[in-house]
Amino acid sequence: QGMRVDHHSYAGTHVTYKLDGSYLFPTATKARGVVATGFKAPTLYQLNAPADPGFGGWGAFGGGNPNLKSETSLSYEYGLDQYLIGEKLVTSVTYFQNRFKNLIGTTTDALWNTSRYMNISKAYTYGVESELKFKPYDKISGALSYTWMKTKDMSTDSELLRRPENKLRLQVNWKVFPRFETDLIVRYTGPTMDSGQNKLKQYTTTDVTFN
Repeated sequence: QGMRVDHHSYAGTHVTYKLDGSYLFPTATKARGVVATGFKAPTLYQLNAPADPGFGGWGAFGGGNPNLKSETSLSYEYGLDQYLIGEKLVTSVTYFQNRFKNLIGTTTDALWNTSRYMNISKAYTYGVESELKFKPYDKISGALSYTWMKTKDMSTDSELLRRPENKLRLQVNWKVFPRFETDLIVRYTGPTMDSGQNKLKQYTTTDVTFN
């Protein structure tokens, strides 16, 4: 549990809180839940960005908006964790829901002309995340997670831009020596809606790090 008070010279004073709890059953099953609020003040760029007329009628940008309000949110999260083989395997499933007021965004037409920054009065996201954590040996551990998410701009009854419906992530850590380890991280991002009713294709990234 926690509470936070922020004072922002532009956005004023905001109070946010977080309430969470969990219960571990004798079957090594953990039930958990979280309720939290949040706020995000507009950035200096969102407030003051200069307008851009574009080129030949394409790609104009309306610029910053000094009248932007702060984003506020209310989030819920409920989940179950199941511990197997001690803690060598942990499976989790989580339902989440986020409701936003005054979400900061823009609109873009078919010629890629972008409006000035504006507040979306109400929007929400919800979905399910599942995860499998594994640690077969002391030197090897990792996690495989999948997220399915739906979004809606309630003022236009359309999807929020650039928020993929499907995401997949795999991370494997190998402690090769006591002072040397390596990580493999593979991320898949499904198709997303972009400006002007265009759809961004799915893509996958792979990272390898050494420490």
